[in-house]
Amino acid sequence: MKRTRIFTFLLFAGNISFCNFSLFAQNEKIPLNHSIYEGWKTLSNAKISNNGQWVAYEINPQQGDGYLYLVDLNGSKTDSVPRGYNPVFSNQSDFLVFKIKPQYATVRQAKKDKKKKSEMPKDTLAIWLLDGSDPLKIADVESFKVPEDGEGWFIFQHYEKKDTAKSDTVVSDSSHVQKSKEKSRGNQIVIMDPVQNKMHLYDHVVSYDVSKKGNTFGFIQESSDTIPVCKVSFFDTEKEKLLGIFEAPGKIARIGIDEPGTRMTFLYHH
Repeated sequence: MKRTRIFTFLLFAGNISFCNFSLFAQNEKIPLNHSIYEGWKTLSNAKISNNGQWVAYEINPQQGDGYLYLVDLNGSKTDSVPRGYNPVFSNQSDFLVFKIKPQYATVRQAKKDKKKKSEMPKDTLAIWLLDGSDPLKIADVESFKVPEDGEGWFIFQHYEKKDTAKSDTVVSDSSHVQKSKEKSRGNQIVIMDPVQNKMHLYDHVVSYDVSKKGNTFGFIQESSDTIPVCKVSFFDTEKEKLLGIFEAPGKIARIGIDEPGTRMTFLYHH
């Protein structure tokens, strides 16, 4: 008996959903019902590295945990990471950054238990050097940005910590830590070059941005007791130095950097 395989592709806003049916007779028909829909999966967020060697994409079911796949087109090798999503290649095609969701069942149970937002399972950041190394995983990461035309550096930010009442002062590099009893807003950011194994940490960051060239990382730090104190700084990746450009009581919001990394804008309220 001949075996016929039918692939059905549905296009939704740039994503591809597909269903694979196996039939043991050419004329046999399988009805489309809800049990069939549950088996459909979606291919999305396909990315190609600038050197054309690597492809990353997601395969996700309608409900449950999916996979992030990384394909080496030169060696025809495929690796996968459970629950990986939002892949971004570096400009020089030497590493891949993506996030890993908590297990679907864990998140579902936490929602049933009506846990607070701060108690919900958090995403993990993964940094995959494309030299054969295993992915480096960093827990509790809320967001990240990889410069479009950068050369090695990128930035990520952790979720809010529970014990923020007694932490570092408004501006602090990992090598210069001063203690303060003031309550502070914002979370820690990490500016990192994973290939060179370099990183710089700064606390109490409420907003950040990066230039398209990746030479300038700007951010706003804020601490508050009775009067909020804010500071705007930028990190120069070529010199690996932090420079403060503005500090005053009040609030600063919506930082932005132009593509060349030579101008920075922000809103100041006092």
